[in-house]
Amino acid sequence: MNKQFSTIFKNCNVFDVALSDSAGTHQFKIPVINGVADNCLSSLEVNHKEDNETEAIVYEVKTNTLDNFTKRKKNVFP
Repeated sequence: MNKQFSTIFKNCNVFDVALSDSAGTHQFKIPVINGVADNCLSSLEVNHKEDNETEAIVYEVKTNTLDNFTKRKKNVFP
């Protein structure tokens, strides 16, 4: 997904981390709606089922809080 976002948003920095209320690792779900993976509906809320969701692709991802992330990435915001 990082490569896809980097291609779409050329003037943005894309990082391999999901922002959450806690740092660590969490499951990240991409729902499959009518047979098509819908990245726009991706979420850390893996138990939530979308309308017409037939299955889901679940990844284990690194998470961090916004506060921690911005402290470590001081050059993220101009």
